[in-house]
Order: sequence, then C-alpha cells, then structure tokens
Amino acid sequence: MQQLQLIVLTQLNKVYPNSREFTDTCLVCTATAFLILLYPGVEYGAGKLQGIQLTQAALTSQVGSIGTIFLIVAIFLFGYSSVIGNYYCSETNIQYLLPKNGL
Repeated sequence: MQQLQLIVLTQLNKVYPNSREFTDTCLVCTATAFLILLYPGVEYGAGKLQGIQLTQAALTSQVGSIGTIFLIVAIFLFGYSSVIGNYYCSETNIQYLLPKNGL
C-alpha cells in the first residue's frame, strides 16, 4: 500500500505547465489505483507482482484477456504521444530562442 501511495504522490507532485496534462495524469493515476485496489489477488512484498505486471494482472482480472491487449495499446499510445508532445515543445522553444532573420 505504501508503494502505491508513493507512486501516486510522485506523479501528483510533478509540475506540468499545462493544467490539462496534470488533470489527465490525476485521472489515469486514480483509475489505475482503484483498479489495483479492487484486484482480489494483490499481495505486497518481495517477489510479488509490482509495477506494470500488477496493473496488467488487475486489469485482466476485471475485464478478461482483452485487458492485456488494451494495456499494451494504451502504453504504446502514451509513449508515442509523449514523444510527439516533447518534440513539439522542443521545436517551439528552439524557434523562440533563434531569431527568424538568422544569427
């Protein structure tokens, strides 16, 4: 339980410049926390399921084998959208720092 609280608090303490990202993070973390808390096979300690394996087992126990596929697709899309978002922010910052008429 303490590990789960630490993960949620770590995510919530991140400061995002865009409030929508913060809201999205709060919703995803809360949904994941409830999913894990409702998982009847949750056990804590060394050698037990942790991280994404625990989330996958909890999701599979709630919605069946489609949960594994959903989690794979969701993580892929999250990673892809993160790369695109960071690329956009980087490009915008470089355009701001470099004058339009050259150096």
